[in-house]
Amino acid sequence: MKRRTFVLATALAAVLPQPVNPQTRRARLGILNAGASRRAQSTIVPLLVKRLAGLGYVEGKNVIFEERYGAGEVDRLPAFARELAALKLDLIISVGSEVGARALIEAKPNVPLVLSAINYDPVETGFVASYARPGSSVTGAYIPQPALAVKRFELARELMPSAKRFLVFSDALSKAQSIVVARAAEQGGLQLEMIQFAADPYNYEAAFKQGHRARMQALIVPLSNIFLRNRVRLADLALRHQLPAIGAETRFAEAGFLAAYSGSAAKLAARTAEIAGDILKGASPAVTAIEQVHDYELALNLKTAKALALNIPPAVMVRAMKVFG
Repeated sequence: MKRRTFVLATALAAVLPQPVNPQTRRARLGILNAGASRRAQSTIVPLLVKRLAGLGYVEGKNVIFEERYGAGEVDRLPAFARELAALKLDLIISVGSEVGARALIEAKPNVPLVLSAINYDPVETGFVASYARPGSSVTGAYIPQPALAVKRFELARELMPSAKRFLVFSDALSKAQSIVVARAAEQGGLQLEMIQFAADPYNYEAAFKQGHRARMQALIVPLSNIFLRNRVRLADLALRHQLPAIGAETRFAEAGFLAAYSGSAAKLAARTAEIAGDILKGASPAVTAIEQVHDYELALNLKTAKALALNIPPAVMVRAMKVFG
């Protein structure tokens, strides 16, 4: 992937944070997330807040959170980013998408920015200079989602070795994942039908009909807040069309997808919180390494496999960490 370089010196000046002792004063933390509000989700943000509490930063006691959520509407993120940048915060955490991180960088907040990157690589996007020494006021942790997207494609081929035609969904939050899957399909001489969704609510009925007309044999759904939110409906439609579906998070398999392969959201949330805690105590983000989450999880749904008359290969079954059905 060609690296795009941002002029970080002007986009976001390096900041030496003032230590925040949770015993002496309240910390003020910003959170920007493209997804649903904290009360409507059960993954990254709630786990992050819980881990911060374990580090001594307890909401309602010695920490105040200023939270902004896009609810899947990425066009709202730049305005939210500017709102957070204008507040007197100690630190801002960008949870999830590349779109949110980019919006915050362009908003030029004069405080450290900690990335909890679900679907992008902070170095490949040019947000930081290197993993070991970010060199700016931006650091954090990430799940290598594009690499996992290729792993899901390989899993689909392993589960369905005779399949030659793959339907792939994509949206603004998952474009990078779909691009690498398209590249892998091309290198393997396989046919790929990519459907790019634009405005929410997505027209899934039309997408599945298009896949049916093109005689697609399997479906790959990348990680996106909107796809995750619609996972039950997607699972139902895939089963109705007899289309084996591979998802990007364990809850896809729980909802009825044939399989899912994902990075650990719990691990990402914990490391993000720990990095934020170090910076609040005075660590410089410029020399705080960007960390990659190495914990991955394969989930299978045996009820769906039976409904599709598919046999799970023993080599796949033995690797599964969660099995539903």
